[in-house]
Amino acid sequence: MASLAAVGKKYKLDIPPQVAALYAKRDGERAGEFTWRLHTLAEMMNLDLDDGWLNHSDDGAFVKTLGGVLPLITNDSSDLLVLHVGGPLDGYLSLVAHDTSDIDLAHANLDAFLADRNSFDTMGPQTKPTAADLKAASALQAKAVELRRGEVYAERNARLLRREAQIQEPQYWAASGLPHRLLVVGEHLIASIVDDPVVDVFDKSGKRQSVQSKNSGTPYIVGSADQPAAYYAAEDTAWRLTTDGKQSRLFTREGLGEIVSSITGHLLTCSTESSDTTEVRIWDSASGELVQRVDLGVEGLYFFLALDRASVVVVSASDVRRVLVADGKSTTLASLDDICIARISATHDRICLISETGTLHVVDLKKGKVLGNNPEAHDGSPAGMAILDNGSVVTCSSIDNSIRVHDPRAKTLSRRIAERPAALCRGENNRIYVGFPYRGVARYDVDSSGVLSSVV
Repeated sequence: MASLAAVGKKYKLDIPPQVAALYAKRDGERAGEFTWRLHTLAEMMNLDLDDGWLNHSDDGAFVKTLGGVLPLITNDSSDLLVLHVGGPLDGYLSLVAHDTSDIDLAHANLDAFLADRNSFDTMGPQTKPTAADLKAASALQAKAVELRRGEVYAERNARLLRREAQIQEPQYWAASGLPHRLLVVGEHLIASIVDDPVVDVFDKSGKRQSVQSKNSGTPYIVGSADQPAAYYAAEDTAWRLTTDGKQSRLFTREGLGEIVSSITGHLLTCSTESSDTTEVRIWDSASGELVQRVDLGVEGLYFFLALDRASVVVVSASDVRRVLVADGKSTTLASLDDICIARISATHDRICLISETGTLHVVDLKKGKVLGNNPEAHDGSPAGMAILDNGSVVTCSSIDNSIRVHDPRAKTLSRRIAERPAALCRGENNRIYVGFPYRGVARYDVDSSGVLSSVV
C-alpha cells in the first residue's frame, strides 16, 4: 500500500510537515471534487517525472538543481503543481503545463494555494497572489536565475562540448559501391559490394585494392580476424581470398551451395537452390571433404556458426541448437518465440540474435539460457551486429538511422544518429567499422560506458 514514507523515498526527499498534515486524515482527493486536487498517494507513486519534463527539457534540468520536487497537485488535464522541497524555492509551487512542458517557477506558495484553491482555473490563478507572495517570489526568482546562469548552463555547455566531440563527422574510406558485408581478416578490412562481384580490401591506412571475384553478383564473403584469408563460393567452387588480393580455388563439389560461416578449418553451407532445405553441410576447407550432413528436420530459414572443430551452432526461428560434427547429434540450448531473425553474431560463450522487428536476444551458449531481451533495440530490421570483448553488442539499422551499443544483457546504453548504415563489423581493440551508401566505410571506437566516438 502506498504511504507518505514510500512517496518520500521515491522522490528522494523528506515529506514537509504541512504535506504530512494534509494527508493525515485522507489519501489525497479523488477526481472531480475540485478543479485542482491533491494527488492520491498511489498516483504519486505511479508518476515518473524523470520520463517527462524533468529530464527532457532545459527547465526540467534546471529545476533539478533547486532541490526536491513533489508532484502534489493535478487538474486531471495533465497539468501539475509541483511542490519544491528544500533549496531556494522551498514551500513554493511551480506550474508545469502539459502542452508546453514549460515551468512557471514560484507560481504561488502552498499555504496561499490551499487557502483559496477554488479560485484557480485549469491553467493558473484567477486572483493574484498577495503582495507578500509576489515579493517573496521575486526574490526567489532572482536566486533561481543566478543558479540557472551558473551551475546549469556550465553543465549544459560541458555536455554540448562532449556531444560535439562524440558526433564529429568520421573520416570515410572510399569503397567501390554500397558495402554489403564487412569483415576484418588479420589487419585488413574486406568489403563485398551490393550487386557487384567486386571485393574491396583495405589496409590499416585505408588504402583500397579492388578484386574481381568469381561471382556474377555479390559474393557472400566469410572469415574471421584470427584467419589469414576470407572465403566465398561461386558455382559449386569454394574460393580463398587473401589480404594481398590473391584468390585460389579450394575445391569444387556439386551441391556446395553458399558458404555461410567459416572458422578453424570448417566451412558451413546450406543449399541455395530451394528455401525449403532442412540440411546443413560441413566441409573441411583444406581438403574439400564433406565432413558431415545434418538434417535439421524442419523447413525454414537457418543461420549457422562454427564455434570450434567439434561443433556448430544452428539458429532457427524457434530455437538455438548445438550440433556435433562427429555424429550430427543436436542439443537445444535455448527456445525462441518464433522470431524472424535478421542478424546473428557469436563468441565462444554467447550468441546474439536480432530480429527483423529490431528485438535483440542474448543467449548463453554454455548455460543454454537467454540472458536478456530488448524489444526496442532498433525500430526495424538491423543492418549489422558485432560483440565486443566485454560482452556488449553494437548494432546498426538504416530503418531508424542509428548505431547503438547495448550491454551484455541487451539493455541499450547509447545511440548515435548515422544516415543509412548498411553493414557493420568489429576489428582489433573493439574498433567498429560501418559501411554507408555513397560515402564508404567509417570507423568508431567505443568507450567503457558504451559511447561511440568517430575515428578521424
